[in-house]
Amino acid sequence: MKIRSSVFALALTLSMTSFGQKVVWTRFKFGIQASPTLSWLTTDNPKVANNGFNTGLKLGATGDYYFAENYALSTGIGFGFNHGGKLLHEIGGNYLANSTLTDSRYNAKTNGQSLPDNVNIRYHIQYVEIPLALKMRTDINGEHLRLFAQAPIINIGFLSQARGDISAPKISLNKENIKNDVNLLSLSWGLGGGVEYAYNQSTSIVAGLYYNRGFVDVTKDRNNYSVKQIAGQTTPNDSSDDKFDPKVKESTKAVLNAITLRLGVIF
Repeated sequence: MKIRSSVFALALTLSMTSFGQKVVWTRFKFGIQASPTLSWLTTDNPKVANNGFNTGLKLGATGDYYFAENYALSTGIGFGFNHGGKLLHEIGGNYLANSTLTDSRYNAKTNGQSLPDNVNIRYHIQYVEIPLALKMRTDINGEHLRLFAQAPIINIGFLSQARGDISAPKISLNKENIKNDVNLLSLSWGLGGGVEYAYNQSTSIVAGLYYNRGFVDVTKDRNNYSVKQIAGQTTPNDSSDDKFDPKVKESTKAVLNAITLRLGVIF
């Protein structure tokens, strides 16, 4: 009985000592993240409207350089999967002029016909991303639980893949390669915050909510045009009675917006 009591007392003492240990801050902290995202596209053209969200994922590594105990410069590298969203084009046209679609009827490179009015194009985009941010944090429960904020966040993305789904009456194309119609560089600003729990002296668990908005146009618009059909809509399989207004250069700016639930571990 005495032996059991001694073992229990020793275990309790070690546990209390571990919990009471001071968490020492260090200059450099590295981490990993696996963060779900919700993204959508907005435009400066009322005739081209957001019509759906994409759910995606960010995977990557993070790095913090603390120039003071609660202030750091943050960076890293990440891979953003399935960014984008769906755009509804009220007026038809050729909005993927630089891509070769699997349905040759709509290939601008071979003088194919225009996409019809009210066509939806969903963008599935992958980026390699490099963020740069100022991080601030404060204790709320001793030194084991901290609140943190990152602002501003400047994020540079490099296009790695772009696929598109095109849907309209009599048209259904999926996973088309549209990389030639998406800009290679993405630039956005953002902010975010959350909680950081120090599991022990060297490891912390992180959860936070972030918002990002793009600066630059996602779409290239090179050689794109819109053209309103004024006759022949009732016979989509017969182009002989189709009539259109003159072509208009398409230059709509579409920017990427995203909300991210950041989940990670810092070492």
